[in-house]
Amino acid sequence: MLTEVEKEIINFLLNTNSFITAKEIANQLLLSTKTVYRAIKHLNAILSSGDLIISKKGRGFKINYDNYLKEMLKQRSIGSYSTDNRRQSVLTRLLISAPRTLRISTLFNQYYLSKTIVNEDLKLIRDFLKSYSLKLERKDYRVKISGTEADIRHALQDLLIKQNFPDFSLATSRGLDFFLINFCLKQLDFINAELKSEITYPYNVNIMSHLYILLTRYPKLALNPPILTKLTDYDQMIIKQNQQLYSIASQVIKHVEEFLNTKLEPNEIYFLLQYLLSSRLNIMDKIEDEGFQNHLVQGVTNFYIENVVLELQIGEINQDFKNDLQNHIRPMINRLYNQINLNNVLLPEIKREYFQLFQTVVRISSKVAVKFELPPISADESGFITLYFARYLEQNRHYIRVLVVCTTGVATSQLIKTKIQAYFNNIVVVGDAPSSNVQQQIVENAPIDLIISTIPLNKTFEIPVVVVGALLNQQDKKRIEDTITHNYLNQGSEKMLSEVTNESLIRLNIEAANWRDAIIKSAEPLIQAGYATEDYVKGMVKTTEESGPYIVISKGVALPHARPELGAKKVGITVATLKKPINFGNRSNDPVKFVFALCAIDNKSHLKAMSELVNFISDQKFLAQLIQAANPSEVYTLIKEFESRYNENE
Repeated sequence: MLTEVEKEIINFLLNTNSFITAKEIANQLLLSTKTVYRAIKHLNAILSSGDLIISKKGRGFKINYDNYLKEMLKQRSIGSYSTDNRRQSVLTRLLISAPRTLRISTLFNQYYLSKTIVNEDLKLIRDFLKSYSLKLERKDYRVKISGTEADIRHALQDLLIKQNFPDFSLATSRGLDFFLINFCLKQLDFINAELKSEITYPYNVNIMSHLYILLTRYPKLALNPPILTKLTDYDQMIIKQNQQLYSIASQVIKHVEEFLNTKLEPNEIYFLLQYLLSSRLNIMDKIEDEGFQNHLVQGVTNFYIENVVLELQIGEINQDFKNDLQNHIRPMINRLYNQINLNNVLLPEIKREYFQLFQTVVRISSKVAVKFELPPISADESGFITLYFARYLEQNRHYIRVLVVCTTGVATSQLIKTKIQAYFNNIVVVGDAPSSNVQQQIVENAPIDLIISTIPLNKTFEIPVVVVGALLNQQDKKRIEDTITHNYLNQGSEKMLSEVTNESLIRLNIEAANWRDAIIKSAEPLIQAGYATEDYVKGMVKTTEESGPYIVISKGVALPHARPELGAKKVGITVATLKKPINFGNRSNDPVKFVFALCAIDNKSHLKAMSELVNFISDQKFLAQLIQAANPSEVYTLIKEFESRYNENE
């Protein structure tokens, strides 16, 4: 069984077309080089299709794609019965029967196993149950699972989903009941008919597995009905806000009662309602501003968008995308609160195809959970969010057409082409040329946006030229990135922080009555210096009122801003410190001591300055010196010093 580190290394190498060093792998995955070497050695030792990862001295590692495909085919050809399937089947039977005891022989006799293997299986099952606060109790020749009904169902739900429930081809080997699955399918059809729309994957699987668990648990507990959590005032409010869905849930539970000839606990209706609310339904997409947890939904959505934009510098994202993501975030929050997990079958492909974006979203998800006091957000959930951003980027991507030039135009250019395609997902190499034939290739492959050359070119071209080494090292990649950013992303207007602020935009020890007053007073220099109108500053306050305190981007730091069309005249950032810290309503990062008011005229020209600002405010030394500064001149000097320091380190 592969470790998470080994899976990440495989996914990373699958996304790279050329050799890459252990140090580069380690830097990308935040590992030590020793860990990378050890993992690669283990991978090559345990897989039977031959070396999965090949190495070349001085060049690094590359995946052997032929052996990778052989290994994948081998895994797929294995029958439905496996060690994992056996353990899952035993675990499913124990969970369905809990807290009743079962004979060990009843669970394992059909597999013809030694006592050692049986004990090993039970040990692994016991370890699995610990994460759900459940215990596997063994006495003599019998075993049982003990714990709360909620935890038992949670474990069963996850187990069924991981088994590709309701895959009929696997049902027999895993002890599932065809008859019950069919009944669940009919209930799903009923829900779809009532909603006049279809509940799609993976939400349909969650609802079906929940119903299947009801159908299996109640007959086993006929003499001891499950003790369910009492509904709170908040639960009653959710029912009142969602009468249509509650009515549908009531009818489905009535069908289950008729099928089982058993009266279910009334709370079962509410639990099914939660599964409906945790699904992406058309009815949920139409909820108005006062709807279900809207303030929290908007805050989480805005936080994801703001941070992805900052980290990847992808520019401002349109309202249609924001609405679409928000309609995914709403049921996701409900899933988190109710411990409803979604199985993302595309997760391995997402990690492979969108490696950097996925890693970024995972980091932001961790911050979201802390900032908004939510339960941990799983990799599966982060994978779904990654797909939203990936789709947006694909739809709005500008591909840069590149011509590669070297001395001969043969071997070296092919190597450069391979590396460029591996490192830059916004570049398309449309041709290669020897240095003697550049002009002709420009004409034949027009239009050309950028020339990447391994030698200086004597002739001056209207097209930007970046000269790199033949091996395309980290410095070369940085030169290409800078050229693209300067010429295509920021359209020549890439400005540093020191260029978009000045002493007239710096205010120290402002006295503010509340967060609105803090925004207005910190942004006032933008109006006085002609960067923005009064309407723009009013827009900053209104945006915060409507979307919540997501502008508090880190501990003690707020970044108010508004849409350019409200009155932005030129790019500027004010720097303000508050004499007395103010609460903005952000539990995780209040109180605010520093306010940086941003005036942006478009979605690009301020990105370099913003990138620097994010680096500065994450540096405690910078913030400490900012507090100690006696006047605007000292602050501006401090910005220039830190700017120089960061540029030297790049």
